[in-house]
Amino acid sequence: MSYSGEFLHAAPWNGSLGSANLSHGCVNLSTADAKWVYDNFLVGDVVEVTHSPKELPAWDGLGDWTVPYERYGA
Repeated sequence: MSYSGEFLHAAPWNGSLGSANLSHGCVNLSTADAKWVYDNFLVGDVVEVTHSPKELPAWDGLGDWTVPYERYGA
């Protein structure tokens, strides 16, 4: 999701998927869910992360993809 290290990836070691935040910035997925993402996502597909204390900055290599639609034209 960013060039600085936020990724969607399999995390089979994380026994608390969906119930506890054990990540340091990445979106941890089950192996089956990670395979589905790999098989179905295309470059530019939107990933919306909610309830995170961290906001990806626009300068992180992804540019406009990290700017909410409501902020355009402001």
